[in-house]
Amino acid sequence: MRVRDLMKKNPVCVTVDCPIEEAAQVMADIGCGILPVISDQESNTPIGVLTDRDIVLRCVAADAG
Repeated sequence: MRVRDLMKKNPVCVTVDCPIEEAAQVMADIGCGILPVISDQESNTPIGVLTDRDIVLRCVAADAG
């Protein structure tokens, strides 16, 4: 078995310009903890991922401390 056999073919993605609050809402809406990040909707080039942990540690915890 290979990764391609299990992966989602058209994942929900966010762009680098997406507000964090919107990305978090997308995660909540689809019930996931990670989103692929693409450069823009036209090229659809993947450039990274955003996780719920990233949001908690870099936004929520940073504001609390």
